[in-house]
Amino acid sequence: MTSVFLLAVWNLVYFVFIYKKDKFFAGMGDIPSNVYTQQSKKNFIFTMLGETVFMLCMFGYFLCVTAAYSADMHGPEEEEAAATPPVVEADVKSNKSKASSKKSAKKDEPKEEAPADDAGAAAE
Repeated sequence: MTSVFLLAVWNLVYFVFIYKKDKFFAGMGDIPSNVYTQQSKKNFIFTMLGETVFMLCMFGYFLCVTAAYSADMHGPEEEEAAATPPVVEADVKSNKSKASSKKSAKKDEPKEEAPADDAGAAAE
């Protein structure tokens, strides 16, 4: 996209400020074989800018489409699955028993209450 944009800028600068003739000849090969086409400078600039805008829009669209496709195909499921080890049933059962023992231990502990701040209440 950058090269298409820079080429359009260069063509625009060249044909507006440097190229002084009103006619533009485009083509290839020997001059006597007349494989060159002749067009006005304004017509060439208009056509070139139209092609540039079209190509930039298409490149931008397909860049977004391929980025979305890449994100969908390499989603977080594969990354998360690769990061976490597989779960074994014995591990699940031992984790459940540990969690239930921690809950029962918390129920048995007496709760400590924070002391009331009488000095702060008196200052108000």
